Amino acid sequence: MGFKFRVSAMNKWLCGFWFLMFSSVGVAMSILDVGKACVFSQVEGVITFKGEPVVGARVIRRLEDENDNAEDDFTVTDDRGYFSMPARMKRFANPLQEVFGWQYMFVEYGGEEIQIWGAVKHQKEQNSELGGVPISLVCELTNDKRIWETRDLGYRVSSICDFNNFDGINVLAKDK
Repeated sequence: MGFKFRVSAMNKWLCGFWFLMFSSVGVAMSILDVGKACVFSQVEGVITFKGEPVVGARVIRRLEDENDNAEDDFTVTDDRGYFSMPARMKRFANPLQEVFGWQYMFVEYGGEEIQIWGAVKHQKEQNSELGGVPISLVCELTNDKRIWETRDLGYRVSSICDFNNFDGINVLAKDK
């Protein structure tokens, strides 16, 4: 005589429920992210003045929308002139809404506020500002402003900085 295992309808339902819960965690996470967009990608960099690290400088990141509403956050450079800021995310009521915002970054140094970054954000994905390349800056405060363009989409960034791992086009040099 063999062993008989009897499964009730309730046990079948519970097993199915738990299977669906644990197999669809990724789906649930993506549903919870509906309408969430990156409005300013993670950024890191090094600030120098005449080749020397700028220590303790305040780096301000500003995002402005089409209604001139501005939101700032900031960090301070360390003893190597290094700074890092996490991505800024925003949830939109309409998940199909286009992401659009003006991005700026400034460094407070020597009693001045020096702009090191200016761009327009068009896409909700992280790192879309430089065509998919993470924003890693090397900013010499004595540099002249340049206009950089991505090779694939033609997005432009105004900056005094150089970029790690970015092979964009310096538009001002191209025009000469």
